[in-house]
Amino acid sequence: MNATLQRSVAALAVIALVTGALMALHAPGHMSWDSLVQLDEGLGRKYLSWNPPSFSLFLGGTYALFGSTSAALLVSQSLLVFATFRLSADPGESISLRAAACVSALAVPVVLIYAGILWKDVYFAHLALTGFAVLNGDRVEKRHLVLAAMLLGAAST
Repeated sequence: MNATLQRSVAALAVIALVTGALMALHAPGHMSWDSLVQLDEGLGRKYLSWNPPSFSLFLGGTYALFGSTSAALLVSQSLLVFATFRLSADPGESISLRAAACVSALAVPVVLIYAGILWKDVYFAHLALTGFAVLNGDRVEKRHLVLAAMLLGAAST
């Protein structure tokens, strides 16, 4: 196995481990009354609250696709948290130092708790942080701008 493939396998293993740990800590997640109202709006396609319809549609769509809104949100929020810390790490540092920084950042209680709260505000904050992390790199290419625009656009709805 060449070195690039080994690093890719190691990175995927770390992503799976972190996502699994966050899922184990937070399942089934915390949905407030507001989130439950939005889930009902997304399922019934009747909008009665002041909440953004985009998140109501997202909640209804994830329930229709996966049969569980909280699991889909926990997985996506866990991946967004991991991606944000991974993108923020200095690529010039060794892989072990970057992994240690990511794991230590994820060990902060506020970060751990925040990843399990299934509210629109928290989800939009995860999208915004990941969008800004995409723009944080030394070489920002056109594809990065498109991805950041999509993430920040979704966060602002």
